[in-house]
Amino acid sequence: MSFKQDHRENKLINGEELIAAVKKTQPDIKTIVFSIEDKSFKIKSLFNNLELNAYVVKGRNSVEELKKAINSIYNNETRILLPKTVANALTEKSIIEIESYDISLLTLLSKGLILNEIATELKNSGITPNK
Repeated sequence: MSFKQDHRENKLINGEELIAAVKKTQPDIKTIVFSIEDKSFKIKSLFNNLELNAYVVKGRNSVEELKKAINSIYNNETRILLPKTVANALTEKSIIEIESYDISLLTLLSKGLILNEIATELKNSGITPNK
């Protein structure tokens, strides 16, 4: 979600900023994102942070899917994601998030520490796995 640069000065640098600015003025406005972005973490973030009504990934059937999204929103449906092959992006289990514990563990592994050394390091640092 970005804008092509040209000779004009842009106050908003991407579509996310545009949606946020519009929602500040009109919080109840219905929003559909039509984008080539298909990364599940990004789509989920947009739904959660910008309270989108629909997200349509551009593809072969984009026009039909965009029509479906518009009709669905008109009928007060929410969290529409098309095509359906990308729909699992909104489910909790489809998103893999790396937590600070994971980063600490990977950092220690990259330093060549073995299991006992890693356990000691993490314990000394007060770091525990997230549940």
